[in-house]
Amino acid sequence: WEVERKDLDLSLVKQINRFIDLHLPDSDLSAKTICANFKLSRSTLYRVCEPFGGVAQHLKLRRLARTHLILSTATQRVQMSRIADEHGFNGASQFSRAFREQYGYSPSELLRDSVNASAATSQSCAMMAQPVRTTKPTASPA
Repeated sequence: WEVERKDLDLSLVKQINRFIDLHLPDSDLSAKTICANFKLSRSTLYRVCEPFGGVAQHLKLRRLARTHLILSTATQRVQMSRIADEHGFNGASQFSRAFREQYGYSPSELLRDSVNASAATSQSCAMMAQPVRTTKPTASPA
């Protein structure tokens, strides 16, 4: 019975994670909305989310993971307030604090490094695309 329950919990966690990922921008995404969608009791939801530090912590970590992916692959500057709003945070300062607490550096630092790396890659690719002269230029007759 214990193994069966763990399998059910794992399946439920996967379904809940898909739901969370689809609704990350919703600032009102909460235990209540998840319970309503899956027709779960709060105690069941909290039990399956316990390994993640609880429901609120799980939501926060999924939001932070998504923003980290976006910022680490960015090729141009983006507004932190926009990233925060699009991922259910209550403002850029709350987002920045949570991000720094989780990763040890600010989202602005990650974005700067990502944009700089992208620019460096683009520049080196442009240099590699330059035609390479394979013969010596001939002197024009005087």
